Amino acid sequence: MRKLGIETVRDLLFYFPRSYEDRSKTVTLSEAEIGEMLNVRGRIVKAPITVNLPGGRSMQKCVICDENGDELRIIWFNQNYLARTIKNSNEYIFYGKLEKLGNSFQMTSPKFTPSLNEAKATGILPLYPLTDKVTHKMLQEAVREVMPAIYEVKETLPQEILKEYDLADIHFALKNIHFPIDFEAFERAKRRLVFEEFFMLLLGLSYFKKANEERKAMALREGQVPPLRNFVNSLPFELTDSQKKVMREIADDLAKDKPMARLLQGDVGSGKTVIAAIGLLICVLNGKNGVMMAPTEILAEQHYESFEKMFDGICEVVLLKGGMTAKERREALESITFGKPKIIIGTHALLQKGVDIPNLGLVITDEQHRFGVRQREILVDKGKSEEIVPHLLVMSATPIPRTLALILYGDLDISVIDQMPIGRKAIKTYAVDESFRERINNFVRKEVASGRQVYIVCPLIEESEKIDAKAVTNFKDVAFKDLRVEIIHGKMKANEKTDIMQRFARGDVDVLISTTVIEVGVNVPNASVMVIENSERYGLSQLHQLRGRVGRGEYQSYCILFVNGDSEAAKERAKIMSSTNNGFEIAERDLKMRGFGDFFGTRQAGVPELKLANLYEDMNILADAKKAAEGFNLAAHKELLCKIERMFIEGL
Repeated sequence: MRKLGIETVRDLLFYFPRSYEDRSKTVTLSEAEIGEMLNVRGRIVKAPITVNLPGGRSMQKCVICDENGDELRIIWFNQNYLARTIKNSNEYIFYGKLEKLGNSFQMTSPKFTPSLNEAKATGILPLYPLTDKVTHKMLQEAVREVMPAIYEVKETLPQEILKEYDLADIHFALKNIHFPIDFEAFERAKRRLVFEEFFMLLLGLSYFKKANEERKAMALREGQVPPLRNFVNSLPFELTDSQKKVMREIADDLAKDKPMARLLQGDVGSGKTVIAAIGLLICVLNGKNGVMMAPTEILAEQHYESFEKMFDGICEVVLLKGGMTAKERREALESITFGKPKIIIGTHALLQKGVDIPNLGLVITDEQHRFGVRQREILVDKGKSEEIVPHLLVMSATPIPRTLALILYGDLDISVIDQMPIGRKAIKTYAVDESFRERINNFVRKEVASGRQVYIVCPLIEESEKIDAKAVTNFKDVAFKDLRVEIIHGKMKANEKTDIMQRFARGDVDVLISTTVIEVGVNVPNASVMVIENSERYGLSQLHQLRGRVGRGEYQSYCILFVNGDSEAAKERAKIMSSTNNGFEIAERDLKMRGFGDFFGTRQAGVPELKLANLYEDMNILADAKKAAEGFNLAAHKELLCKIERMFIEGL
């Protein structure tokens, strides 16, 4: 249960079901509707027997008789233990889909419970997210056992909020979210808990935004500084109108003595990095250090290399990352601590104790969804001097629907680059099945022969007996023995990954076979083909991120999605990816398909989890929670304030 995050009674009470089985109907066969899921009570009149089938399989079958004397045939497959479990003449309740074969009734693989335990087999039963060796039945039994403890849970919401918005109390809500009396009670319980999730989140974000507005920052004025003007003029491209608009918003914020707190959103390849570079240069020209934190060493190294070229002769750029030798780390820390103002690029290593960044004027976090409120605060605090704090810019290439952005980043102002660089060609995307394998392999060879390079992304590092999916380590020699092929994945040493990525960027590798370690920020303009194996295993936003690794140069680029299986969700994702390159549209569809919980694949660190709330289904509740939060005096509710600080800062 620890894998599910359940370690205490409280954890269990707040581990909410993902769906429900309506077992409230127990009917006789003459009353039943064919094709419905329902309960049938019956006595065993023919005990289970096992019939051996070809291929080592087996079938178990028995016959029950209901109270009217009508018979129901029940079959299971490969459940040999049933002959020992189901006893002749005993009465059971069977739950499953009723079928009719000729004049006979049949159920296939139903769930069953002895009639003596009828209370546990009927009603509206919860189904929970599971992991290995933990079943719905185990969780149902555990929740039933701890249910009396709901009365020890303190009410979070003030009485005036409960009354004004007609919300159930916490005890009713917890009881009826797990074992609803009826669907009306379930809806009332869910509404209360969803309201609380939205209310606490909005209240917390508002609290942190107000706290930030009360702090002071150093005004970093743009002016008509020749180095800045010369830098912008020296760029090998002209900024788009959208980039210029966003740059103006950021420059205006930096010029104030209030700390900037801004989210910069832009689709993959829209040109966020150059905006970050201009912001950092403004910072350095005002005599302050500027920091940019990236989520992976590969991305940090790439930023470092491109910034060194950009700022050659203008200012110093320093790199701090986890995989450094003791000597490299010492030299980097000395450079950060002493000398002229500079641009510092780093990974999570920047957050470690012992890393002090004096005279810090601007903090930028790249790929913000990989970080959270707490990590942002740690970095900002490193530059704190009395009540003066650095400005903050957070960037995300994962397009976030505006509704969600306002929720996740309610403590930030939002800027959006909604224009792609001039001349950028749209990536052509195709969804294929295994029958296209040889054709795609030939296409890869053709692109390589033209001087281009190719990514192939697999979901696994090594083959697994449990998971039917392609693995990086056994893919290398399958089809491209005649090409220069390398593999890269998260378990490799940092210097190995760096070496391979540098060789790929130089053009010394034709085909790079990788896990999603190359999902973020990797920029190789010569790469023109992205092949994604088992694309059904990824969400839309992640597929879009992977696709964004190509199409970054002058060449026509392609994304090939291999789809294994015929699930409707996989088909829908492939259809959406093939029809649009617009990341914001894709993000909207992804959120709608998958919900908030796993939109990013990982939980937002430092942002309280929305366990029940759905931004599409619960917009009316969100509106009520927003209204309640806007007029709420948090300072007058000390316990609530403490809980919010724990939720956001400690992640509880």
